[in-house]
Amino acid sequence: MSGRKAFVSHVDSHLGKVLCKKLAQQNYEVRGTLGEIGATSAKFAKVVDTTDVQTLKKSLLDADVVVYQLEDSAEAATAALKVLMSEHYEVEKTFVLVSSLLTWFETETAMKMEAEQDDGEDEEGDAADDEPKEQPTYTEEEYSKRVPHVKYQLWKEVEKLCKRANSETLHTYCVFGGLQYGLGEDKLHPIFKQAWHLAEEGLPLFAKGDNVVPTVHVSDLASLVLKLGTADAPFDQRYYFGVDEGNCSWKTIIGSVNQQLGNGKTFAVPTCDYVLYENVEQFTINLKVELGKMGEIVEEEEWVSKAGFVENAANIVQEFKEARGITPLRAMLVGPPVAGKSFYSRELAKHYRVPCYSVFDIIKDYEGQMAELTEELQRLKFEQKEKILHEKLKDLRAKKKEEAAAAAAEEAAGGDGEDGEGDAAPPKEVDKLKEDSDEDELFDDDLLAELEKNKEDGAEEPEEEETEQMLAVKEQLAQVTRVLQLKEKVKGDEDPEPANPKDKKKGAAAAKPPPPTDDAAVKADARYSDRCLAYMIQWKLSQPQSKNQGYILDGYPKTVKQARLLFEEGLPGDLPAEGEEDAEEPELEEEKKPVVDGVFPDYLLHLKASDTYLTERVQKLMKANDPHNEPMNFQKRLEFYKVNNPSRDRAEPTKDASKGLVAYLESVLTNDEKNPRSIAYRLFDVESAPLEPPPPPESKYERNPPDKIFESMASFVGPARNYGPTPQAIAQEQARLKALEEEQKAKRAEAEHARRADEKKQKEAIQEKMVEEQMRMGEVKAHERAMLEARKGPLKQYLMTNIIPVLTKGIIEVCEQRPDDPIDYLADWLFRHNPVDDDGGI
Repeated sequence: MSGRKAFVSHVDSHLGKVLCKKLAQQNYEVRGTLGEIGATSAKFAKVVDTTDVQTLKKSLLDADVVVYQLEDSAEAATAALKVLMSEHYEVEKTFVLVSSLLTWFETETAMKMEAEQDDGEDEEGDAADDEPKEQPTYTEEEYSKRVPHVKYQLWKEVEKLCKRANSETLHTYCVFGGLQYGLGEDKLHPIFKQAWHLAEEGLPLFAKGDNVVPTVHVSDLASLVLKLGTADAPFDQRYYFGVDEGNCSWKTIIGSVNQQLGNGKTFAVPTCDYVLYENVEQFTINLKVELGKMGEIVEEEEWVSKAGFVENAANIVQEFKEARGITPLRAMLVGPPVAGKSFYSRELAKHYRVPCYSVFDIIKDYEGQMAELTEELQRLKFEQKEKILHEKLKDLRAKKKEEAAAAAAEEAAGGDGEDGEGDAAPPKEVDKLKEDSDEDELFDDDLLAELEKNKEDGAEEPEEEETEQMLAVKEQLAQVTRVLQLKEKVKGDEDPEPANPKDKKKGAAAAKPPPPTDDAAVKADARYSDRCLAYMIQWKLSQPQSKNQGYILDGYPKTVKQARLLFEEGLPGDLPAEGEEDAEEPELEEEKKPVVDGVFPDYLLHLKASDTYLTERVQKLMKANDPHNEPMNFQKRLEFYKVNNPSRDRAEPTKDASKGLVAYLESVLTNDEKNPRSIAYRLFDVESAPLEPPPPPESKYERNPPDKIFESMASFVGPARNYGPTPQAIAQEQARLKALEEEQKAKRAEAEHARRADEKKQKEAIQEKMVEEQMRMGEVKAHERAMLEARKGPLKQYLMTNIIPVLTKGIIEVCEQRPDDPIDYLADWLFRHNPVDDDGGI
């Protein structure tokens, strides 16, 4: 087949991806068109632009195999068929149209209407109408009877065109595909996603859910299309069913998804809300079809899910998890006391959005089951009583109706005999019973009173039968009760294990039985045994949330024995019968067994710290009044940890299970026959962590930045394996960031306002100082002027007495004479008229 070409429409669709891969594996050169808006490329195929008509036409004509899928519009398939029909070929071509059984959607309804019309014409067929008829199974040869859903009328026209296009050189086939599933899901993906998220309301149930939904694994459908398109000799048949043998109802499909992935809940979708669900017609179809020729064309070993969806639900769910990258993330943290196991467990759980379990949390949840199961059992009993009462009232109502009808017939017969009138009116009681004949109507008080009277008269009461659901709840309740009775005998203040087992005297003293005490007191003070804890934790790890998303185990198990009881297959064994709760735990075999793959963790994070660091940290924690970390308790826990976790720094790391808990966990493999795995281990030194947890940020919208130890842990574990944050979580995070931004903006505005107020205050202070300085300088100048005025008085008097009169006369003389050199003239005049001259006065 080397060098052959194929053309596939919608190469990016669920079926298109699988089909292109299969064609490429058979050395076909695959070209095709895209269906998803925004897509630009596809794996295993070269993309042809639908707007480039010439290239598209050439690709169609060059292809040996052409596959068109009816996804949305039928125009592209119609145009391709017309192009191929208009050409003559020297080499044979094959065209496969992949349609849907939605073009058979109304067939069952149409057949029922036709049958009702035929029965209406037959007067003798009334008795047979009361018997329920088995739903017919349609075959490929009955294609002429098909009646499509109103949305898919044009698809039927394309199917007929495909049949007419068949010729000696162009072989055409039409495949009616069922609801596709597998390899990550397509149409069923919203259902699977809702189940994986454990939606509180459960999974949707349309109508009663008893409608038969034809299904097919996408890989099996691709195998059929490939066989039809690449067969050496053409097939005679034109129409084929692309289905499996399942013929499952929607309720059983939902039930199997719930069992493998969900929380077991369902809810009825009102008819008016059908439009809110995409592809709802795929889920509400009611059509039973036989496998047909597909069972012969696709060989037995090539089938992936021939038996149907329900029979292969476990494999389908595993395919879904792997294809979507949402496999559970399982990790456990171990380390010495107060090393930070709980802190980092919570941080990792928050980062990866998986639940975090401590032993105390699991015990609390398990003990809480008692009340929940008891309440559920009471609810089921009440519903059963209501159902029995409903049946009694229904029977009594029917009996009353028959008696009233008989009485009315007798009265009518008597009336005919007396006055000849044949249309006697029925009694009022008959009218009332006719009005009350609706099964959905509320019960009559009169009927209830009569039931009570019959009960008082000693009428036989039917025994209340326990339903399967009630029996299952009672069994769970009994199991929880037996588990909670598995408690150890009181050991007082003894260590879990002697620090020095060689000390025989000390061991003998420790082995002395305690004095006899009251059984109730023993039970109250006893703690749960390792076996009991294994039952509890296995129950928690088998819950849907743990199976879907994974878990983080905080500091448990602590010993090899606890780890073996928890993880090894076949352990902790069957529960003891009632009355054996005080029996001793069975001894474990020396040879270790494989561990259960679905429970055993993927990652082991081992925290390490020195005794000095731990002692300093416990002293810090003691300031917070933590009784769990009192010095005596802390030392006991630390010694217990060291006994069960020998130091690995003194020698090379070992995987010998006898060397402690970590060595055991590294040495075991899971019981997966195809791909057994071991645990991934890493040691983290927490000495660099602060002695006390970081204080919470000032704002409730802020988050503390992760420390380096947490970042190294996240790097070791790798990326998250889930859908990422939900739309609600995204909205909450966006709201938090927005609130944080607004808060920071308000703080910045407040700081800016404070800065401006401070600047204004500083300016005002400076201005005040300047005014004060100016006033001081004015006062100084005034004082200086006063001093000058006081000092110039004598000088002025002297000048006015001795100088000014003579000088004034000299200036007047200069003004009158106007000499050429007034200064010299004035000086000479003053010299000649000096009043103190020896010659006389002025």
